[in-house]
Amino acid sequence: MLPAARALTGMVKVSLLRLHLIHSVGEVVGNAGTDGRFAEYEEWFMTTHKQAKAMAKRLRAALAASGTDIPHAQALELVASQLGYANWNVAAAALDSDPEGKIHFRRAIPILRIFDGAKAREFYCDFLGFGVDFEHRFEPALPLYMQVSRLGLELHLSEHHGDASPGATVFVPMQGVRALWQELNEKQYSYGRPGIKTQPWGNVLTVHDPFGNRLQFCQAHDSQLQSNDFTPNGIPVAMKREVGF
Repeated sequence: MLPAARALTGMVKVSLLRLHLIHSVGEVVGNAGTDGRFAEYEEWFMTTHKQAKAMAKRLRAALAASGTDIPHAQALELVASQLGYANWNVAAAALDSDPEGKIHFRRAIPILRIFDGAKAREFYCDFLGFGVDFEHRFEPALPLYMQVSRLGLELHLSEHHGDASPGATVFVPMQGVRALWQELNEKQYSYGRPGIKTQPWGNVLTVHDPFGNRLQFCQAHDSQLQSNDFTPNGIPVAMKREVGF
């Protein structure tokens, strides 16, 4: 963890940090875009080098206002981490100052079908430890759409029947799978006590949500931690050979 992140532990929750980042590039986009659910988060999904620097400046100011002073360099590192980059140098190289006309891919965010908001929170928040970043309904009685996240992993959960089908699988490369296994089993979740299965591509912890979806948390074996042991989309090469996709 970055020194600045350690300094913020217990003072700034990830969800609040994300809100600082979302609003740091200017006013809310409002009704722009074709999908009202994402209109006010458009700047979050399409971040340029200039916007990222503005995020760091405003985040630093917001933290200073609450009594926490951090150097500008550490603010840049926090922004880079929240955008999914290893450090600011990597982020600065990846974030083009003028992305128009060029192809840029950000992180993929799975959309999982859910049927009950309370059950979804029980599983994803109480059991798996995710936090809710935002919630949206077009009207109070209409289906829920929300984003949950934990330590850089983001998931979109939707009650809208056209967004996704039950039975999806999300493969999550990670470190610390045994610590996650211990954490989950200590919670004594009534509907599942997951175990770790050793596969040729790593140790896999599979959990099933109440809606037929499953998440596979995989820590590669020590001999597979080199970058060339993974396909461009993050799937271990050994798994690709074994499963045949």
